[in-house]
Amino acid sequence: MEEAYRSLLQQELRQLPRGAVDRRTPSLSEWRERSPVLRERLRRILGFPDAEVDRPVRYEARGVIEGDGYRIEKLVFESEADPLSMVPCLIYWPSPMPETRVPAMVLACGHGGSKSSWYNQYACQLYAKLGCAVLLADPIGEEERHESGQLGLRGHRRDGGLDRTLLAGRPFIGKVVYDLTRGIDLLRHHEAVDPTRIACAGSSLGGTVTQLLAAMDDRLAACVNSAWAADYREFDGTTGCCYRLHGLMQDMNQAELIALGAPHCANLVMVGALDEVCEPLNTEGMVEAARKVYALFGAEERCRLIMDAEGGHRPYHLTREAVRWIADHLRIKTHRAQAMLEAPEARLIDFIQRHGLTLDRLYDVPRHHRGGRSLEIGAMFRPPALLRVLSDEERVSGPYSLESWLAGLETQLPRLPKDETALADWLSGREELRDRLASLLAAGPAALRWGEGQSVRPGCLRHELGLPGFSATLREPDGDQRSGVGVVYQPAGYSRDQADEELIKAWLRRGHVVVVLDAVRLNDNELLVGRSATAFNVRLVQCAVDGLLARDDVSQVVCRSEIADVGAWAMALDERISEGWITSRSGEVASALGKGRMEGVVPGRARVIDALGLWAMSAPRPLRFASDVLDGEEIDRLRRVWTVLGAREQLTIKEEA
Repeated sequence: MEEAYRSLLQQELRQLPRGAVDRRTPSLSEWRERSPVLRERLRRILGFPDAEVDRPVRYEARGVIEGDGYRIEKLVFESEADPLSMVPCLIYWPSPMPETRVPAMVLACGHGGSKSSWYNQYACQLYAKLGCAVLLADPIGEEERHESGQLGLRGHRRDGGLDRTLLAGRPFIGKVVYDLTRGIDLLRHHEAVDPTRIACAGSSLGGTVTQLLAAMDDRLAACVNSAWAADYREFDGTTGCCYRLHGLMQDMNQAELIALGAPHCANLVMVGALDEVCEPLNTEGMVEAARKVYALFGAEERCRLIMDAEGGHRPYHLTREAVRWIADHLRIKTHRAQAMLEAPEARLIDFIQRHGLTLDRLYDVPRHHRGGRSLEIGAMFRPPALLRVLSDEERVSGPYSLESWLAGLETQLPRLPKDETALADWLSGREELRDRLASLLAAGPAALRWGEGQSVRPGCLRHELGLPGFSATLREPDGDQRSGVGVVYQPAGYSRDQADEELIKAWLRRGHVVVVLDAVRLNDNELLVGRSATAFNVRLVQCAVDGLLARDDVSQVVCRSEIADVGAWAMALDERISEGWITSRSGEVASALGKGRMEGVVPGRARVIDALGLWAMSAPRPLRFASDVLDGEEIDRLRRVWTVLGAREQLTIKEEA
């Protein structure tokens, strides 16, 4: 079933997005009407906490470091007020400063990158010497925005961070982009910066962030997206990565993201043909489609792709072509800038070795970072201790880290009430809550349906479920004795082959009809489509309920799902299920995709209901669960719900549910 699910998602992706610009170039009037709608849609997908833009930023200066042709100012600025989220950053200023206002840049970091990463230090010095003020902030979860202060942590992949951001409706990648929009606010309101000449650049994940930022923020005049640009329709869904935005492909692909910069943002995409880390899948097609949108404004030359035929995953935003692009489109025409653009090229590996640094093993090959080039500017590497902005106490306990921000967010999320009066109000509002849950889960696809059965052996039928590769097994009891009960059984292990045969035989002896289902696991492409594996698994359960209730010998259905919260979701949404067994909960089984992902996460669920509230949607129907699934406090809270409804005995906790 996993292969069938992967194939289904890829088929769905190939039909998206609606109105794809690579299938038909819109007219100018169509794009003028559509682009603000797409931008607003992207704002919601990214989880921005507000729609307000271009407002002053509260910040505090923390010191200055003098460099050769630049100086580094240490700052802390406020990104969000509630929950409070502060960002330590550096601004590299040209030195000496001209009398006129200077252009500015925001640098976006790659996976595990932060303000002390060697390539970020090089980039900041490079563009500061060009004449720009360059803002470089630690992404949330990295360096001083992690309690440990370590570099290269990829903190969003630790302790369930990525899944917690998805549950809260504030995806990690959206938080990174939002923080940088606040960085743009800071620069635009700075007296030394020309607010009409601001650009963004980044490589790898930083390239992804750059493209999202340029699509989202129409205040940018130029951008360089390095080492990440591809057609989402070509993805196989197996990376477990953090940049797959929930529902993005319903409205926009890479071509639309690039085209949203038209005509104000000069958009340079730079990729390596040999990049197997972030493969340039149909990148030419995406950029060409976006160029046609730019052409509607007479600005086709402001959108360009540079494909390095001999390169792989490299920081192309450090190259001469990237620097020239920024200089041209930020109108930097000083003698100093011209002299720098004529400087000889330098091998990045020489910089690495000169400062006693080492490359990540993945990138320490000629096609990747080892073979990268830039302009020779005499760049200097500074150890992280010199660039630190926060005290140890601030870093550990202040409002800077991913954990601090998430903890603040989670205090604002709904919880199953403890107070009896509040609980009674909650129970009275369950119909509206059920509608919200159904809308959130978007269980589907609708093409999944119960089909005719074909005999496999006596008492065992195979039922197709309406889509290639999806089926269920129905087992019938011997003889004429029928209990009137149908059981939907989704075993742990995500496969009918993992079913407990002794358990099935026990049900059959009682006269129950049993449907055994497979289940699907997390696939990245479901995020792009706007669904979840849980939604698909719930739909499988609903199909089985349809099939059982269509039989003359079944009058009631019970459900035992051993997959994440599937049973809880199914009972919450389908009142035809009269009883449930739950032996697991979401977030307990690690995804086979890795990267810190867990099975059973439904994006945005925590904004509607907490895990206990989801289970409480079943009350007062009988619900059984294993004692090790919930802790004592959670069991007491659930028991209170069934008690209020006069059905305390219908909630059963057993060592083995």
